[in-house]
Amino acid sequence: MMKPAVWERLDGEPLPCELREVARHFPQPTQVMVRDETLIVVEYEAWKRCVLQYQQQAKGEPV
Repeated sequence: MMKPAVWERLDGEPLPCELREVARHFPQPTQVMVRDETLIVVEYEAWKRCVLQYQQQAKGEPV
């Protein structure tokens, strides 16, 4: 889980849903509310792929 601003920098818009429905939408990134906090739930492999791509772009490397 991460804050929306982090995911926005990595990959864009998640699918809003209830926490209990997250597994139904995997592997699509989802946005949930937990204790009045908006969080993004994303599969680890998808997150890692996006982070690596973001890091490569930041270094000016071809993606």
